[in-house]
Amino acid sequence: MSDIIKFALLIVWLMSTIGIGWTSETNTTIDGHVKMVAEVSTNQVQVAEPLTLRLTVTAPADVTVSFPSVSERVGQWDVISHQDVLGIPAGDQRTWTRTLIFETIETGDISIPPMDASWSESDSAPTLIASKPFQVHVASVLEDRADPTKFRDIASVIDVPLPPPEQSYGWIGWTAAGCLAAIALAGLVVVVARRRQPTVTPRRWALDEIDAIVNSDSFQQHDCETVLQRLSDCLRDYLTFQFGVAASFQTREELLAAVAEKQVESLDTTGLARLLATADAVKFASAVMTAEELLSAVELARQIIVSEGVC
Repeated sequence: MSDIIKFALLIVWLMSTIGIGWTSETNTTIDGHVKMVAEVSTNQVQVAEPLTLRLTVTAPADVTVSFPSVSERVGQWDVISHQDVLGIPAGDQRTWTRTLIFETIETGDISIPPMDASWSESDSAPTLIASKPFQVHVASVLEDRADPTKFRDIASVIDVPLPPPEQSYGWIGWTAAGCLAAIALAGLVVVVARRRQPTVTPRRWALDEIDAIVNSDSFQQHDCETVLQRLSDCLRDYLTFQFGVAASFQTREELLAAVAEKQVESLDTTGLARLLATADAVKFASAVMTAEELLSAVELARQIIVSEGVC
């Protein structure tokens, strides 16, 4: 067993010893190769206390996932805010995440209704996948308090003998547990810092992704729409990681405008615009490409990333 695993097990044991716990709930829905995990931050809140719901959809790289628009109310809950993070690569899959923050002024056991998303493969119609409902108890601020309109007689004074003072040594155990947790955490940080390996740069990841596209069945079978969609997704993810552009859910015009604001002189924005326009034409206008044109599109995507020159 490695040192990292030993330290992690020690920290978990210490947390369980001193009574640290969580009240979040999760449920999972699986539809073919697509999985949705829904997690609610707690199953009990007070009136107007924020509650967080997170939906995470995991699917293969050739699957497209989209969330519906968010309304101001979901069931008996008011939507305070929401945030989407779309199409993040995770090995040979991608993840789409939607985080919503709710609150309500209703009280009692209130249900969070199922939340859905749609997914589709290259040649199939969209399919819905939905989470299971959650039951949350919303407590009133006056719950379990005495009724001020009902008076009771004041009891007479009762003399109760005081027990002899007892000397407690419980603080020794708590202090020892805290010291052990601090030492274990410090040791884990040192071990991880010493063993940390260099991470893959966005440029290296994007070039490897293009190589994977060239070696895929879609490219060998001349599936222009799938290949162009994967190239477009690859460039959008690269721009997101490298420059912080929210490219995953922007239109082509919005993305080009956002890249122009970054003022990266070495980036081939003309080639980027041409490749994105080609992808849209194939997807929405059923444009046809020859094998040579498809290979040129792949090389253009590779040149856009190589010419940017940031490692």
